[in-house]
Amino acid sequence: MMRPLEIEVKFHIRDVSRIRRDIADLRGARSGKAFETNICYDDRRHSLRQRGELLRLRQAGRENILTHKMKPAKADRRFKVFGELEIRVDDFETTGQILSSLGFQPQQVYEKWRESFDLDGTHLCLDEMPFGNFLEIEGTPDAIQLAAARLNLDWSERILLN
Repeated sequence: MMRPLEIEVKFHIRDVSRIRRDIADLRGARSGKAFETNICYDDRRHSLRQRGELLRLRQAGRENILTHKMKPAKADRRFKVFGELEIRVDDFETTGQILSSLGFQPQQVYEKWRESFDLDGTHLCLDEMPFGNFLEIEGTPDAIQLAAARLNLDWSERILLN
């Protein structure tokens, strides 16, 4: 079964104001800002992590999303690539209870402010977190590299880890 792929890279951002200005100067369209709570789940044996998978429940403003990320059939060392299935859910708390009743327990909880933009066929997410600020660029490989270059980001400093 073919699963949709998420292709992205991240960059550590030291000057959030500058990156916002650069995105605006390039006519990037701001699509919103929300506070997010993310809970990653796994079973007691950490089976998902051992397989390189992620099960996450996210609350972003009024939107709740359940996501399952899987390793792709073919890896690409230039980008972070995952098969990704997502579904919106109505009730954040009840979805967490369902996951727990199925044997999945919260393994990691993290919160952030996420501001989103669209630029040159990519989706940009500016994440402000307690331990640093990051810009995620998601799209096709060519569009990601073009957006990174246009934003004067050093490709050798991209982050491919979660």
